[in-house]
Amino acid sequence: MISINNWETIRLRCHRDGEPIKAVARALKRSPNTVRKYANKEDPPKSIVVTRPKRLDAYRTHVDELLRTTPKITAARIGSWLKQNVAGDLCIGERALREYISERRAVLVPKEAFVRASYAPGDQAQFDFSPMTVRLGGKKVVVQLFVLRLSYSGRWYARASRKCDQPSLFAGLLNGYTTFGGLTPPLTPTGAPPSGWPG
Repeated sequence: MISINNWETIRLRCHRDGEPIKAVARALKRSPNTVRKYANKEDPPKSIVVTRPKRLDAYRTHVDELLRTTPKITAARIGSWLKQNVAGDLCIGERALREYISERRAVLVPKEAFVRASYAPGDQAQFDFSPMTVRLGGKKVVVQLFVLRLSYSGRWYARASRKCDQPSLFAGLLNGYTTFGGLTPPLTPTGAPPSGWPG
């Protein structure tokens, strides 16, 4: 079996460059029969993956049980536990242990799910200030850009001011909500609008 790179070299030198098979075999330190075989082969050689049993396969039930009961347990702790409680003569390298535990964890422990945030119309707005350099009267000036964004629709309002202070914040909120034509409801500690709030 030869590598894909060697197969490609043989094919190029024999077919594209027209070199004799014996010369290519001498240069690549291969037998002429091997070079002839791969020169005539249209498909690249497939790599053969040999899977050997791992030393820790004998302790898979113990490892799986530990990962199910304590999903965040470290590989070092599992190795120590195996030596103390199952096989005192277990001799395995740290890297091999970590790789085996990582493989088993990927099979047994489901990945955390992330819930995409969703909002009802008029439910929430977000705002922030961001410094921005602009040219005013021919000079570069840093202004504070206030941006108000409605979470449901993605509509936004922006207003520049000289400072990032309370009056600029209030002016930005007032002008933004006036532009939008209304307010988002204030939230109570439970996260719902107060009773009587117009929906």
